[in-house]
Amino acid sequence: MTQAIGIHWGNTGNIHWLGHDLIWTSQVALRGAPKPELLRGLDGARYHLTHLGLAAQEPILNSLINEAQTMPETAMSREWRNGFSGKISRLVTEVGKLVTKNQPDFEKDVS
Repeated sequence: MTQAIGIHWGNTGNIHWLGHDLIWTSQVALRGAPKPELLRGLDGARYHLTHLGLAAQEPILNSLINEAQTMPETAMSREWRNGFSGKISRLVTEVGKLVTKNQPDFEKDVS
């Protein structure tokens, strides 16, 4: 197993809150939250991503932030929100893959 270099795996609080902020933002997007709420969640995720050293994921998150910033709130339709939430979910999945690769004894199926 190869570990990603430069990632601060000891920052477990940042791992938790990165996941929290991304999932929270995905959920509030689906529930029709105003644009400032989406940006608040993404800014929190960026903070934690940076403190983890997950540079490979930064372009994806920055793209999401840019999309939310430039999208007029009146254009944030149900369809756009569904797609935006899906993009966030894919980022959560990618981060999850990195985190589980770092734990050699990780077992996905515990039943």
